[in-house]
Amino acid sequence: MKKILVLIVMYIITTQNSFAQTKTRISGLIENAKDTIINIDLLIFDGQFAETKMQEFHIETNNGKFKFDFDLKRTGKATVYINNRIIFIPGSFGVLVNPGDNLTFTIPDVKKLGLDNMNIDGKGSDKLNLLKAINHKLLATGIHLLFWDRTSITEKYKNADIYLNIIDSMCSLNKLKDPRDMKLIKAQLVDGTLDQVLAHSVKYYSDSVAILFEKYIKRKNRIEPFLNKEVINYYGGRFILPSYMLLSNRDKIQGESHIVRFTKPLDYNKLIVNEFDEEPYVRDFLLSYFTRDFFRAKWDSPVSQDVLNFYVKHVNKNNPHFQEVLDTFEDVQKNLKRGDAFYNFNLPDTTGRRHQLADFKGKIILLDFWFNGCFACKGIAPSIEKAEEYFKGKDIQFISIGIDKNEPWKKGIGIFSSKNSLQLYTEEQRMNHDIIKFAKVTFYPRLIVLDKNGNIIGVPPNPATDFEGFTAYLNKLL
Repeated sequence: MKKILVLIVMYIITTQNSFAQTKTRISGLIENAKDTIINIDLLIFDGQFAETKMQEFHIETNNGKFKFDFDLKRTGKATVYINNRIIFIPGSFGVLVNPGDNLTFTIPDVKKLGLDNMNIDGKGSDKLNLLKAINHKLLATGIHLLFWDRTSITEKYKNADIYLNIIDSMCSLNKLKDPRDMKLIKAQLVDGTLDQVLAHSVKYYSDSVAILFEKYIKRKNRIEPFLNKEVINYYGGRFILPSYMLLSNRDKIQGESHIVRFTKPLDYNKLIVNEFDEEPYVRDFLLSYFTRDFFRAKWDSPVSQDVLNFYVKHVNKNNPHFQEVLDTFEDVQKNLKRGDAFYNFNLPDTTGRRHQLADFKGKIILLDFWFNGCFACKGIAPSIEKAEEYFKGKDIQFISIGIDKNEPWKKGIGIFSSKNSLQLYTEEQRMNHDIIKFAKVTFYPRLIVLDKNGNIIGVPPNPATDFEGFTAYLNKLL
């Protein structure tokens, strides 16, 4: 009996210790805010498979201290806001956090934020202090002070090359206890350096771009940090590698990734296979990610089955995302059918007045899901405003649904959404609101059309790239 009791006690102790080891902590002190009320928000992004799964925490402090304890199953990306300002900028939008990390941020002055202006201590701080040191070197060049729109395409590439050389040098000179952390930190920095340059190059392609891309990116193999199965889930897969692929195959397909992967999905996926077949993990990640998102975005597309067949034929069926892609296809086919009733929402506008789906019976509804800071949302907003003017007096209701918290949502109206639409938001629930889950919204902007009875019609053409097709789509429903 005593032996059994001992075993039970040992089991309880072991279980408690194991649980404690999964706990992760982010804490800090704002030294000059000890008598000031400060609102602090922590967002933890999953990171895996380019997802937007998120844990969100909030506290209000009047002594400058903050502490967040949370469970973390795998490496995530953390962003901390002080009064709606990201504390790591200038420097980084977020930092990597591993399960069991115990990070402490000491900020001397709440008015001077940024990685350079804080001390970072505790378990897991070595990777963030390396990020801080490299960012310090990058900021010392003064390149970040240049106006992006006033620099030539040649200067953009040369400046990126300066940054990348610094990153390479410092990552070679410094070591971290965990080699995986080093790979992720380097990939994070390279991702941040190349993102805007490559996106700009795809959008404004020219002979000069082709020469610069070949000289500074291809010959120097700048995408090498992303060709790694430990990295691709976190960095490179969503934007860098797609832009690289399009720039490398300009003779085969033209256009920006966020457009052509939906308008020419089979051609786009063929490019992935041709470009990355020798990197099977990267190939499978990209095919899985973009095929899954195609099903979520274009669930009413007549080529969905062809896209699925291509995917099944060209990926390793043992890749970790295979079943999720199949499940997504089945899920959207069953749950987002044309003619099915849409989610019966009940959301507030900017004055607090609530609006339900039933309020718009008798009108065609265009739903536009967006968030503050969404580049593509900003690009589509003027076209939606143009469409509202085009359909003025017709039985069409344009509804913008923001997923931010109240203050940033209101600040983004008219910039990242049409200023003339009915403005609703997800009441501090952000991406966790039931309407987001029901509509399978995983990227933004997301447009969905409902009929006069609140039933699903489908996804219209992008008004920014096909305004005529967009208006024709809606006109058929009137």
